[in-house]
Amino acid sequence: MRQVVRVRGLMAVSMLALLVTLLVTMLAACSTADKKVKPTVLQPVVSAPGKKLVTLTLAQAGAAVELGLDQDLLVRLATSVVEGREWSLVGLAPEVLAAEGPMFRRDLRNVDAAEGTGMSEWRLHPLKAGMVSLRFEYRRPRNVEAASEVVTYAVTVR
Repeated sequence: MRQVVRVRGLMAVSMLALLVTLLVTMLAACSTADKKVKPTVLQPVVSAPGKKLVTLTLAQAGAAVELGLDQDLLVRLATSVVEGREWSLVGLAPEVLAAEGPMFRRDLRNVDAAEGTGMSEWRLHPLKAGMVSLRFEYRRPRNVEAASEVVTYAVTVR
């Protein structure tokens, strides 16, 4: 009888050890410690003293921009007609900059309108000195889905 109790006790301890090991393994698999954080790329300040037009593209996403009151800002963002998405300027405060656009300019290499890629362009004119944040979202028009891409610029008009 003592041997039966001893065997059952050992089996219970072995099962408990197995369950604890399984639980620890499952928790370790769910941990976020191994996820790598993407490094933040600091963009330089974009300015072009003496020029009438300052141009920004996706390559300068996140950049700080300095404009004079006599300079215009041209934002050019790559667009593909095939995807059915378009860029939109979201929440521009009209006190500092006035926007014209978007205007779509097709790339020359594509002559088929259904397969065209090109650039969506906005021309922004300074109204007065100040700071404003420009936010562009790439999404399907008239759709509430989250934007597939977001681009921002911090603009200072002097």
